[in-house]
Amino acid sequence: MKIKDFTKKYAYADNKRAARELILTIAFYVGSFSLAYLFYNNWFLSSVFVLLTGVGTIRLYMLQHDCGHYSFFHGSRANNVVGTLLSGITWTPFRSLRYNHGLHHAHIGNLDERDASEIYTMTVGEYEAATPVRRMGYRIYRSAFTLFLVGPIIIFFFRYRWPKNINRSGVLDAMITNALLLGLWGAVYLLLGFKGVYIMLWASIFGATAGSVIPYVQHNFENTYWERHPNLDFQTAALTGTTILDFGRVFDLATANIAYHDLHHLNARIPSYRLQECQNDIAHMLNPVKVGWVEGLSCIRWKLWDEELGKMVGFPTASLATTDISEKPLV
Repeated sequence: MKIKDFTKKYAYADNKRAARELILTIAFYVGSFSLAYLFYNNWFLSSVFVLLTGVGTIRLYMLQHDCGHYSFFHGSRANNVVGTLLSGITWTPFRSLRYNHGLHHAHIGNLDERDASEIYTMTVGEYEAATPVRRMGYRIYRSAFTLFLVGPIIIFFFRYRWPKNINRSGVLDAMITNALLLGLWGAVYLLLGFKGVYIMLWASIFGATAGSVIPYVQHNFENTYWERHPNLDFQTAALTGTTILDFGRVFDLATANIAYHDLHHLNARIPSYRLQECQNDIAHMLNPVKVGWVEGLSCIRWKLWDEELGKMVGFPTASLATTDISEKPLV
């Protein structure tokens, strides 16, 4: 039996369980936000609850992501309605998320379709053949400052107002999201003033920046998988080109089990609330790539895909002007 066939018994939605997950997550988000406002004049407590509000934002994004795969609720209408309404909190147009993220899943590990990846990766050969300006631009792009701070802010707060492939996902989708954002932020200002707006802003920034670390670590580790046709294999790409984030049960709860990313890529119809069950049941069939906190933090050093070595490597240490990679040690 193929591994994907084995996962099919978990690939069904439970509306009651989905509703419970949604209600509890919204309650956590609203509760954290309320406590951040209540303790606004206490810097420490307010900061803690702002961060927890950001965690709530991340979890709501993960539930919206499930809706985009039509795996959260049974039936497309509920997934579409909930996914769209959540866009007012997550800053992410739902149909755009569904379309662009679908491309990411369809082309997982495909070296010829890297534009579908959420984080772009150059090969060593491409980097060596690039102009100094192009290399410098890529170095800036792959820096932690860009990937985990500036980039997420630009993408969520600005780029998603008119997202990539909008001609396919629909202009109306972006307009609805922008209207929901305007309505939510306007209501917060009218009810709570600038204090409420500040809390929402910092929680959203934390959600965007912290949340961006997750897909990076899940796909940009040393022995990830990239291949070209005709050697590309979907199951291998799903199971070896993604990781299990072994960050503990609290992390799993906070991120709706997105840590079990290998199975998610293998069968995206498994709801987030069944991923851990499936992982436990199928463990004897897998040899998963597990990444802990230390390994996760170290993933920032991997910058380029080396087609000859079949793994991620760092930037060459020699001058950018040199083009002979054989003379450049990689770190």
